[in-house]
Amino acid sequence: MARLLPLMVLALVLGLNLRADERPNIILIMADDMGWSDLGCCGGEIDTPNIDSLAYDGMATCLDLAGLDYPKKFNQREPVPMEGKSLKPIFNGKVRKGHNEIGWKCGKGRALMSSDWKLVRARDNKPWELYDLASDVGETQDLAMKHPERVKDMAARYQAWRKRVGAR
Repeated sequence: MARLLPLMVLALVLGLNLRADERPNIILIMADDMGWSDLGCCGGEIDTPNIDSLAYDGMATCLDLAGLDYPKKFNQREPVPMEGKSLKPIFNGKVRKGHNEIGWKCGKGRALMSSDWKLVRARDNKPWELYDLASDVGETQDLAMKHPERVKDMAARYQAWRKRVGAR
């Protein structure tokens, strides 16, 4: 961050010397969702739905702001359908309906969030953990043994999401 600050100041100073119609449109987004218990872009013990949504909805937002459509074909192939939703209404002070479910897979995590419930595991060969985020935001009480049917249902929906988006 310290290395970027001089560049940001330089861009700002240079931009101020231009006429309004010559100034570039720059969106600078800085966010810190690093909680005590985890590192990631999709939630932690601090409720940050807009930051989480930015991680998930960034592509949709950029395309919407640029006035572009998501491509149906690219380099002779069909890209995976985009699941994100534009944040442009929020930027304009309006309300936007959130996601019913969000799934993700990264190097050290797989998860599905649905309503107040989060199903998560570190690796494919590890057991699922289940958390009720409405009553346990810090994810300290694994409820998988108390709610095996919910785990089974959410795990099936996670696998369907993973197949749909091609997450390996």
